[in-house]
Amino acid sequence: MPGHIPIVSRLGLAEYVQLLIAGSILLLEFLVRVVAVLFPSDLFFTLQDLARSHIFRERPASHPLLKCRDACDAIRFHGFTPESHYVTTPDGFVLGVQRILPPPSPSVDEPNWPDSDNDDPGPTPFNTVTNNTHPSHLLAPSRPNGTYSTSSLHTVADPNHGKPAVLLWHGFMMCSDVWIFNPNTRLNLPFVLAENGYDVWLGNSRGNKYAYKHVEKSPDEEAFWKHGMDDVAGTDVPAVVEHILQVTGQEQLTYIGFSQGTAQMFAALSLNPTLNQKVKLFIALAPVAKPSVLRSSLVSSLVQSTPNLLYLLFGRRACLKSVSFWQSTLDPPTLTRLIDASISFLFAWTSDNITPSDKHVLYPHLYSPASTKSVVHWFQIIRTGSFQMYDDEPGLMGSMARTHVPHRYALENVKTNVWMAYGSRDTLLDLEYLKRGLNGCAVEGYCMEGYEHLDMIWGRDVESELWPRVLERMKRG
Repeated sequence: MPGHIPIVSRLGLAEYVQLLIAGSILLLEFLVRVVAVLFPSDLFFTLQDLARSHIFRERPASHPLLKCRDACDAIRFHGFTPESHYVTTPDGFVLGVQRILPPPSPSVDEPNWPDSDNDDPGPTPFNTVTNNTHPSHLLAPSRPNGTYSTSSLHTVADPNHGKPAVLLWHGFMMCSDVWIFNPNTRLNLPFVLAENGYDVWLGNSRGNKYAYKHVEKSPDEEAFWKHGMDDVAGTDVPAVVEHILQVTGQEQLTYIGFSQGTAQMFAALSLNPTLNQKVKLFIALAPVAKPSVLRSSLVSSLVQSTPNLLYLLFGRRACLKSVSFWQSTLDPPTLTRLIDASISFLFAWTSDNITPSDKHVLYPHLYSPASTKSVVHWFQIIRTGSFQMYDDEPGLMGSMARTHVPHRYALENVKTNVWMAYGSRDTLLDLEYLKRGLNGCAVEGYCMEGYEHLDMIWGRDVESELWPRVLERMKRG
């Protein structure tokens, strides 16, 4: 075709406008970073508050949960006791894992929580918040007999001893925060499970805020980020499962995944026959294996691009790392508008089933670092229409010119029983693909009418419509 220029002609005028906007945002981020460095922090946040009140005409969001620094703070806020564990994988990544214990003794003094100017403290948690009776940093799992060693002189009883273990795992570019930062305690599945007698553990994938460490490599090194979903499925998940079983002395556990947390378990079970014996039930919330084509024409064009172009755009370390900067800089209402607009642009989601007040608290915890390689891997899966391992040398001319066949994740090897819950408006779901592939195990499903992807953990009706069904399925074993 006359005038057709390869690559350049692939994008239309609208896509180039979107790229221009993205470039403008990067420039704005640079300017804001300069201002944040040059001006004192108090003056910077004062200017931020003035802009919010005079430009957007709104009162700052100030829920006490916004003062919580990490998962352990949030667990305490909701009235439970956190316990931190660190699992070192065979290839050297140190994964932070949180365990939820019962509320501490009411005789212990309450902690000094940060002051808040919010007159409404939010929904009443299950129990009064009190100090941890045995700080998590002092506890080291010693043996699976219901005790922990806190020193060479004495041990303390494990308050979760004998309870069925359940491991929850977050989605793509997330961390365990997404499970526990809803202001309404009963909308957080881990606390519902803990109240119903389960020993609850929260997993984290390598590279995110709780797994940002390696025994030899630094996050500043490119080598630290040469990992993706293959490594999480083949190494992280089995290592955490094994750690939990060793600590609890149990032979099996229940696994609950959200989004990529489901894909990595599908992958792990397809590769590891032994893991199928250790996971007695797999609950998949908003399951994903082969996502549908993304709604954004710009992103769809990137999906069809070569990995080298994607690495050129996003770098070879953490992808979209600047999101963390905006999360900490923008006030919750502004961040909410930005994220709502972004997910509408990418996936055509409305997020109407998540209340605005919940978004203000949840969205600052939506993103956590992940490698660019993991993004490239998902783009390969979408482009090929196959739930497969990362392809190190994809053919430039498409599948017909391949010199090799990428290894696929054989879903038929999954033997663990699977219970799926999904939304009728989830544009990432390919239910028929999963049904066809999962032919070696019992599969059940439940559809939440009108629900989208994120709604399956944050929707306003999960307490009444979804969590009871999760509990009922877990009780059946």
